[in-house]
Amino acid sequence: DIRGMDNCLHFQGLVNGCVNDLRLIDFDCHYNNSTYFNGDFALKDITDFKHAVWNMNFNDSYINMKELAEFKLPDGKELPLPAIVKRIGYAKLKGSLTGYVPALDAKMDIQTGLGNIKTDISSKDIGEQVTFGGSLNANNLNLGKLLNNSKYLGLTNLTMDIDGISDDPMDKPEFISTLAANVRSRISRFDLIGYPISDIRLDGQYKNRTCKATLCSNDPRVNLNLDGSADFSLLEPNIQANLGLHSIKLSEVASYHTPIDSATAKGLDKLILFAQKNHNVEISLDTLIYNSTGSKLDNLNGFVGIDGLMIFNERHPFYSDRIRFTAIN
Repeated sequence: DIRGMDNCLHFQGLVNGCVNDLRLIDFDCHYNNSTYFNGDFALKDITDFKHAVWNMNFNDSYINMKELAEFKLPDGKELPLPAIVKRIGYAKLKGSLTGYVPALDAKMDIQTGLGNIKTDISSKDIGEQVTFGGSLNANNLNLGKLLNNSKYLGLTNLTMDIDGISDDPMDKPEFISTLAANVRSRISRFDLIGYPISDIRLDGQYKNRTCKATLCSNDPRVNLNLDGSADFSLLEPNIQANLGLHSIKLSEVASYHTPIDSATAKGLDKLILFAQKNHNVEISLDTLIYNSTGSKLDNLNGFVGIDGLMIFNERHPFYSDRIRFTAIN
């Protein structure tokens, strides 16, 4: 039933074949004022999704997210786009999607209002399981606007490689529980409170509902190493982390942020304000160990240990050999 789908679409192109062996050549589809798709498409067995074969080449496409959110569904309902998608503004697409589910090859260049993304990801059917791998590059991706937190976040440039294996999603809807994946990423820029942190490596693994990650920053003003894990296979999740903070030159980092108003400063703004008012503030620590089990405050059990904490500034330097916190419920 398509009653209520009050949309105006304009089609143009050469169409050959029947429904289950369809070819669309130099095909144009225009919607509303600015949204359109252009490309060559070959579709086989599309009425049987499990066996459908796709050969889609997007020569030139443009999606206006505001227009897409106004697309009418049956009964006149609008397409429920998440807020994070609406913030993108627009997306220009060029690339290809070929194969069948779950063996697909996706190569795509995406230009958006919040930065550019390039993907080259493929998956292979190996019987009852599927392997996947590829790369993703993001250039000048504005995380601040994307996550609606421009006050503290800004642009990001990264290169990411991923590989993994899972059960066939077409045969097992609960395939997520069988997923195992490895991620290796290099971040050449990550804006935090206005400062562009550089030379970051972030690697991660996911298997058996457990995430493990290693982060290393060799930036001259933010130098740290962090290892962590989150185990969600237990009755209550267990989170562990080990931080080595060689040096954060807080005054130099905070100088990149807009001046903070002392009358309204709260939370993180107070720390930024302190660093802006005091020269040469620097923080370092030998180790910070965190271990907790629980899903909320009233059942949280855990431990925090800090060794060799030093907060240096010209007026009041501070040093602590050992700090310990324990939570028992």
